[in-house]
Amino acid sequence: MFPGLRTGQIYYKPPPQPLFLLKQGVPFEELLFDGLSDSTHQEVLTIAALLTAQHWHSALVVSDPPHLRCLNFCLDSVFKKAGLSYRLIASTVPTWQADRWWQEERWRQFCLNEVVKLFFYAVVYGV
Repeated sequence: MFPGLRTGQIYYKPPPQPLFLLKQGVPFEELLFDGLSDSTHQEVLTIAALLTAQHWHSALVVSDPPHLRCLNFCLDSVFKKAGLSYRLIASTVPTWQADRWWQEERWRQFCLNEVVKLFFYAVVYGV
C-alpha cells in the first residue's frame, strides 16, 4: 500500500515506489493506494484494517530511516490490539547519513518533525 498516493492522480514526476514494483513485474491492479490518510497514525489504522479484512496476519513496512521510530511507535500499539505483526525495513536514501543527519537542514527538519509527531501521537492517541 502506498500512503499519500491516489489511484488515477496525475503526477508531474511519478513517485519512485510504485514504478519500482511495476518494473519488477507487479501488475498495476495489485498495487494499493491510500490517498485519504493524513497522518502516520491514520495510515497504520488503514493498514491494520486491510490486513484484518484480507485475513493477513503480518506486514513488511518499508520507509525512510528517520521515519522508522514514529512508524514503530504507531504500529506497535495498533497492531498489538489487532493481533497483527510487522517488520520494519529501512529504505535506501542516498542523502541520509545516520551518523551525521543533523548536519543537513533537510534531515534536521525531518527529524524534528518526527519528534513533534511522536509527542502528538502519545498525547492525542495514547500510543
